[in-house]
Amino acid sequence: YDLLREKRGFKGGRNDIWRFRSLLPLSSSQVVSLGEGFTPLILADGLREKWGQTGRLWLKNESLNPTGSFLDRGASIAITRAKELQVSTVTCGTRGNLGASISAYAARAGLNCELFVPKHLEMEKLYQMTLFGANVRLVDSYETALEKARGSRSSFTLTVEDPYFLEGLKTTAFEIFTQLGGLPDTVVVGVGTGSHLSMMWKGLKELKKLGWCEALPTLVGVQAQAVNPLVKTFRSHTEREETPMQGATIAKDLAFAHPPLGQRALQAVRESGGTMMSVTDDEILRGVQMLAENEGILSEPAGAVPVVATEKLLRQGELSASDEIVMVITGAGLKDHSTIQTLVKRVDKEENITSLMKRQEIVSRIGKTKRLILGILSKGKDYGYHIHQELLQKYNLSVSLPTIYQHLNELTELGLITKIKSQGREKYYLLTEKGNDVVA
Repeated sequence: YDLLREKRGFKGGRNDIWRFRSLLPLSSSQVVSLGEGFTPLILADGLREKWGQTGRLWLKNESLNPTGSFLDRGASIAITRAKELQVSTVTCGTRGNLGASISAYAARAGLNCELFVPKHLEMEKLYQMTLFGANVRLVDSYETALEKARGSRSSFTLTVEDPYFLEGLKTTAFEIFTQLGGLPDTVVVGVGTGSHLSMMWKGLKELKKLGWCEALPTLVGVQAQAVNPLVKTFRSHTEREETPMQGATIAKDLAFAHPPLGQRALQAVRESGGTMMSVTDDEILRGVQMLAENEGILSEPAGAVPVVATEKLLRQGELSASDEIVMVITGAGLKDHSTIQTLVKRVDKEENITSLMKRQEIVSRIGKTKRLILGILSKGKDYGYHIHQELLQKYNLSVSLPTIYQHLNELTELGLITKIKSQGREKYYLLTEKGNDVVA
């Protein structure tokens, strides 16, 4: 493609990555699309207030792509290319998000999809792949998955290094420019394979080459501390990739000991005058929590690393409080239920959820008459005969007095009410705390 074709500006009309078609390496008119791209770029006012930031903070919410991941951008381009080549089957070795994305777009294109995935995969991602019709094969490790995919007889084996796939990822930069009407001071993004960060930089440089901007933003790449080979290389001021520690992290999509596009990502960060940094799993969980509580976005762990990284850099003075910053949230939290459960326990909400579930179980076990009795007792203590009269007069419900006392005894056994004796022979009934919870 020729950059000069776009001197007049991006064409409107489409609200997906195909608005930038003339800057993408395809000639086909039959694009494979699910409406990927043009994800919301929203002001993070809650975080800005929390951090005391004066400059504008933005969230590029990639979790709202069709399969919940930024990878849909690349999948759309790559599968369009596969269809151009008239292949019948697409094969890929993947950890999860890429497989979900490729299988969805293959289904859209009417292509067969064969996926090799590690057996310790989040079930939510496995469900996605299976429902999209992929032939999923479980293997021992990610490395084995890649090896099996390369050895497949498929005429189209897709990896994160595929040039067509990569070209789709640069559209994130084009969108930020289009949505802001310019460029921010800094863009913060998580780094796993290095593909997103390096291709965003390619897109930014293309904008400059077109003459649409002069200064480019600095890039901040963020890795999980347990697996951070690029951070170590960046800090050692060498080109040689440091030997990584083999660690485990909740941000599985960032855990690449040998990022296939690592050198390109490092080059992008250095050219931009930016930095690389690590965050711990505890910090990542806090980032997921901050994003959910302050902005209403539930991100997967890898998607939340820009949030906690930005907070740290602002606190350390490496980013200015007046800077305009874009944080790229790369994936949806609903793909990772185990992290959600961990967070619920972490913020002491598990007891609340258990209580709500027990309350619902109790409510489902009691009928209309018992619920009306509880409603009457919610106004204060009362005795059986008066409850009988109240049901008749207020609700036109005729129930015998013995039946009323049977209901009262059963509610007592459930722990929802208790009996108290007055000075006379009459027994009063009163809601317990548990009963109040059910009525509330």
